[in-house]
Amino acid sequence: MPRRVDSVELAAGVTHDPLFGPVVRLGVGAAPGGLPEDQALCLVPMTDLDARRMWRSLPAAPRLAGRRDGTPLEDLLLRLGRLAEDFPEIAELDLDPVLAGPGGVAALNARLRLAPAGNEPDPSLRALRPS
Repeated sequence: MPRRVDSVELAAGVTHDPLFGPVVRLGVGAAPGGLPEDQALCLVPMTDLDARRMWRSLPAAPRLAGRRDGTPLEDLLLRLGRLAEDFPEIAELDLDPVLAGPGGVAALNARLRLAPAGNEPDPSLRALRPS
């Protein structure tokens, strides 16, 4: 009998904070109503290390770590960060649910809210420095 591997249901997205700028978030289940420890947040711009730390900090991380690796989930988080960076008019983007399983990740529902870009925080406050 083949072994059944369940997927993990997550919520991912971008929120534009007026003080800090774009923030990428990842949570277990319905993240907005969840507990703080069920969520991970990261300011934009993001690195691959930031994305790895985000999903590994979740309570569901042991179930996700049983896969080959977390590369598809990390890729989703990095793409969300890049999207938020390139399009400051994205006020909010919610992907819920996002199914993370052995074959990769899939967003089943998306909600997008746009707002005029302006009054952005100074980008030099959170710029990546060359090593």
